[in-house]
Amino acid sequence: MSFEVLLVCYHTGNPSGVPRKRLHELFDAYVKDGSDPDWWDVEYGRIERCSIHLTPMTSDNDLIYVITVHRPCGDRRLWQSLFSLMTEENVILVIPGDERLLIAKESVTAHLPADLVESQGEPMVVADADEILECIQTS
Repeated sequence: MSFEVLLVCYHTGNPSGVPRKRLHELFDAYVKDGSDPDWWDVEYGRIERCSIHLTPMTSDNDLIYVITVHRPCGDRRLWQSLFSLMTEENVILVIPGDERLLIAKESVTAHLPADLVESQGEPMVVADADEILECIQTS
């Protein structure tokens, strides 16, 4: 897949962050040695690979505000990790070019900036990693 997806974290309408430690727990088994602390080369076997860019909060380098997955691969482990993160935090998944905002739990909507919801519409709740992939394929 040659595009990118973004995961963005909010809390009570303001930018927030996902603990860097949690991202390491989800991805360290797949991050190539020598990757930059904020730019990870991720491999799921010999063929399935992508890059993940972490944008930390300016106030705290250990809280990641935006996670950008460049050229996401189709390996289900990637998508399951992203979905897990969406179930744990107030995170939206954005597919550039698609107006839908994807969330894994309805409660996230209350944490989004009002102008974001006004411009993009109500977020779509996805039930699992497979549903994220379906949304990407139909975007």
